[in-house]
Amino acid sequence: MKTTLLMIAALLLAVPVFGQAPILTQNVTPDVIFGSGNANGAFTVDTATVGAGTVELGLRAKVRFNASGMPENTFNQFAAGEYYHAAGLAPTQAGITPTWGFEWTVNTNQNGLGSLFVGDYTYELGLDYDPGVGTNYVVFDPITPTVSTPMGDHAMGDNSTPNGGGTSATSPAQYLTFLSQYNVAQQSWRFSWFDAFSTFDPNVAGVYDIYLKAISSGGVTVAETHIEVYVSYGTPVAVENETWGGVKSLYR
Repeated sequence: MKTTLLMIAALLLAVPVFGQAPILTQNVTPDVIFGSGNANGAFTVDTATVGAGTVELGLRAKVRFNASGMPENTFNQFAAGEYYHAAGLAPTQAGITPTWGFEWTVNTNQNGLGSLFVGDYTYELGLDYDPGVGTNYVVFDPITPTVSTPMGDHAMGDNSTPNGGGTSATSPAQYLTFLSQYNVAQQSWRFSWFDAFSTFDPNVAGVYDIYLKAISSGGVTVAETHIEVYVSYGTPVAVENETWGGVKSLYR
């Protein structure tokens, strides 16, 4: 019996494999620097050594709209890389806005011993719009400026930036300066904003994958992290995995 319980516990705590690097669940460095009142923690993180420094990437899902239409520091994470959220249209919102959102963070000098800044890498963010067992990704670089998107409104800073203390650029020129000045970039987004396939329905239960990569100038992926957002109906509870509509879920 004891051996069986230990095996079950190991399976429940197993870290999902994505790429070659380990994925951990933890706070991010220095803190959550966008907005105000956003708690640290519950990020699925990959940290990779690059020279003397480290690159840290983090992803998490959260309750973006509760029953009153307000955000919460509720992440519903029951295993590394797994987040469980309610299906349905977000209260007070129109269109295809879901109740949940996702947040990403990049730190190109997490241990403070390196010399790389956010602009020293390119990035790849993949958002899966297939709620079934397959994947159908919208893929783009969320940080590197282009002619069509010359700047981002990401919160940026360094390892001394306090909670909610990030700075957002107000012009393309300032954004370029920030990319060469800061080692931290973070953002909080809604899944409904990027549905290039016009297929997303917040009322459909399923599993949505999200991944984030940092890529060197030589085209090598130096760090990557990956989460799965399990969307269903009911209240998330920490019990053994059940099956709901053919989808693994912790909802009852």
